[in-house]
Amino acid sequence: MTDTGAAKRALARDILLYTLFRLALVVVIAAAFYGIGRLFTDDVPLVIVFLFALVVAMPLSMVIGKGLRDRVNKNAAIIDDARKNKRDDFRKRLQGVDE
Repeated sequence: MTDTGAAKRALARDILLYTLFRLALVVVIAAAFYGIGRLFTDDVPLVIVFLFALVVAMPLSMVIGKGLRDRVNKNAAIIDDARKNKRDDFRKRLQGVDE
């Protein structure tokens, strides 16, 4: 149970870190696009800049944030296995099967 509890805490932490990483990446890319746009014109629409930054940040975050994403997947798999084992044990007990 402590392994599952540790995995739950680690999963929550890693999801938060990955989310913050992706948001920061969008902000950095948007700032870069805005700065480049300001070099060429006086009026740069921020909505367009952020939408374009979102489109660029999605695949880029999957490449750059691979380590964080792998940690999230690993902890989610630990929790999923524990749930599956618990569910299987519960079904066996309902059926009256003793080991």
